Amino acid sequence: MKKRKSERTRDKIIDMFYQLNQEPGKPISTVPEICDAIEISVSTFYCHFSGIGDLIDHESAKLKEFWDRHIDNYLRYAETSTPATIFTHDLVAAIVHGFIDRKKQHLVLLRSDLNLPFRRYMYNIVFKATTVHLKYYPNVQREYAAIFMTEGGFATAISFLARDDMNVDAFTDLLFNIGNAVVCATN
Repeated sequence: MKKRKSERTRDKIIDMFYQLNQEPGKPISTVPEICDAIEISVSTFYCHFSGIGDLIDHESAKLKEFWDRHIDNYLRYAETSTPATIFTHDLVAAIVHGFIDRKKQHLVLLRSDLNLPFRRYMYNIVFKATTVHLKYYPNVQREYAAIFMTEGGFATAISFLARDDMNVDAFTDLLFNIGNAVVCATN
């Protein structure tokens, strides 16, 4: 019973951290702000996390574990059984669905003001997926690569994913159009 209560408290801390830090540009919440919002003592917070940095590291590790499984499983399947013509859309869909399924967490943990290693990790996930994509489309579909091979393009993609009206088809079309413009500008 005590363990379940402790888990519920920990979950409340994590949920409130995300709730308070959704707004880009707003400073990251402090331990007292989180504690006041869920009506726990600061010492209770420190029973679960050593500070905000520890909480961020904990949540980043959970998302990294998710992405390691999500993308690796997808790439393993796609490389062995998906025709190349379907692969591109499915790859983008896998990334979009993975992001949207955990949108709240991604939007907070990818905030540029946090400057987290997680941001670099996510860029590397997308870069890895793009590299596999180029294996199937070395010359034809450079549009996606033009977007995903740069961090600025990655940041732009994340900002579009954050929109409430974004879905796989809209995101795929958007990437194609932006990427095509980038490719045309570099030729």
